[in-house]
Amino acid sequence: ESELRSKTKSACENMKNTRPLRTEYPVNLEIRLLNSAYADTAELIPGVMRLDALTIRYKARDIIEAYKVMELVALSAAGTRAVISDLSSL
Repeated sequence: ESELRSKTKSACENMKNTRPLRTEYPVNLEIRLLNSAYADTAELIPGVMRLDALTIRYKARDIIEAYKVMELVALSAAGTRAVISDLSSL
């Protein structure tokens, strides 16, 4: 706990010397998924390009769009996993 306090204090003291992260645009996402079924689902998202069995690519206009697409890919993979799990229990 004392280490956490000291690191937090140090980080707060150094905030004056910290600059915001700058991102170049467009933001190119390349995501390697754990299962080809997840990539199958992610490929349904407009603008997503399939590179191979597990990998997708997306070119986002900005970091906000990139984040939203990453979240959508994660949610679609979770949904696909749930469906696969339900089907395997039949």
